[in-house]
Amino acid sequence: MKRHNIEFLWGWFDALRRRDTESMAAALDRAIVWQGVRPDLVCHGPEDVVAAFVTAYDANQEIDTLELLGGDNHIVLGVRAPDITVDEVDTHGEIYNVFTIEDHKIARIEDYLEREAALAAAGVQPPAGARRISLSDSEESRVRIASIADAQAIGQLLHDFNSEFDEPTPGPRALADRIRQLLDRDTTVLLGGTGPDGLAVLRFRPAIWADAPECYLAELYVVPALRGQGLGRALMEAAIEVARNRGAAWMDLGTSEDDIAARALYESLAFSNREGRPDGPVNYFYEREV
Repeated sequence: MKRHNIEFLWGWFDALRRRDTESMAAALDRAIVWQGVRPDLVCHGPEDVVAAFVTAYDANQEIDTLELLGGDNHIVLGVRAPDITVDEVDTHGEIYNVFTIEDHKIARIEDYLEREAALAAAGVQPPAGARRISLSDSEESRVRIASIADAQAIGQLLHDFNSEFDEPTPGPRALADRIRQLLDRDTTVLLGGTGPDGLAVLRFRPAIWADAPECYLAELYVVPALRGQGLGRALMEAAIEVARNRGAAWMDLGTSEDDIAARALYESLAFSNREGRPDGPVNYFYEREV
């Protein structure tokens, strides 16, 4: 439930970014109430709430950080920026929305000026080491969670990935069909850039040594023209956040010895190929056809 709610809300904000007000309204309960930080700041109904969110989005383009924390029925969205504008309220550069989700609809939104108050209202405890995701990057580095509607784009990127490195591929259409089967089961795909221009494919499986899932980074790809511009890092940082929000015990991946750029990226994000300790034995990855 927690993962579903976070991804649901992430998709709602992507609709806001794209000005897809119809999809935004469809995700709202017909009796929704948005209660602001003052009693007189209140919206009723999907039309008013969508219009108010679009206005607030347009008025606060320079966002520094975003924090998304989830519970069973509540999601806390924290936004920080030097000049957040909320109808002449002194926000001290941050505001927190608590979303109540019932029956796959946003039923209520409440605003808070203090993080602790918002978390308490939502009954949410932040995970240890939780970080806020920077949104100050350019549009070309923006990352979102893919949906079924993105299957064709995902299939094309995966096909291009294997083709670039002379690996076999069944073609974009077959890969898109396979992605449609896997999404919302054990697979999450992150897309980056406006094309989209890159992806990260995450596979989740139950862990043996912990009552939690494990996360495997199955694929990470950025189109050649945009490499070295931060999109790969943005995808990886978002992937780690998605894994953490889903409660994963750890995350693993594989790469080749000669992919120096990828290894540098992974190691800069604290991934290690050493067993147990920094100076432990080197881990090896083996595979074969069966």
